[in-house]
Amino acid sequence: MVRGSLQLECAEGATGVGVYGLSLGGYNAALLASLDEGLDCVIAGIPASDFARLFFRHRPTLEVRRAVHRGIDEEGVSDVLRVVSPLAMAPRVPRERRFVFAAAADRIVPADQVLDLWRHWERPRIEWYPGAHITFGAHAGVRSLVEEGLRAADLAD
Repeated sequence: MVRGSLQLECAEGATGVGVYGLSLGGYNAALLASLDEGLDCVIAGIPASDFARLFFRHRPTLEVRRAVHRGIDEEGVSDVLRVVSPLAMAPRVPRERRFVFAAAADRIVPADQVLDLWRHWERPRIEWYPGAHITFGAHAGVRSLVEEGLRAADLAD
């Protein structure tokens, strides 16, 4: 697979497995890192980490007021979603093989979402790129972080 200057090949008889996810996939990668102890590395790109907070941040004020009026508040939604929160479980992938990258100007997944995951993961290597949610492919620092993550797990040359 070729993406930018990063080239990955699936090798027959591979002995390791890593996970790399972007946006919602970054959330899924973070969640999987807490559930699967067999992963060799995890790279969470522009990851959401708290969907209750995202919902209440991005919804129009009138909708939020309506939800709260009906007894649906951020704390209650957080409690319900806790069972699928990467922030509620310890990661099983060793810290030195956890990687995160995020956009400094992201309006979809704001910095606090990424920072919460980064802190929960014991501050692993993180790369902030000067762009928006979908511009990660244009940034050499992101490609370097992905390559570094795969090499740390012996998944790339």
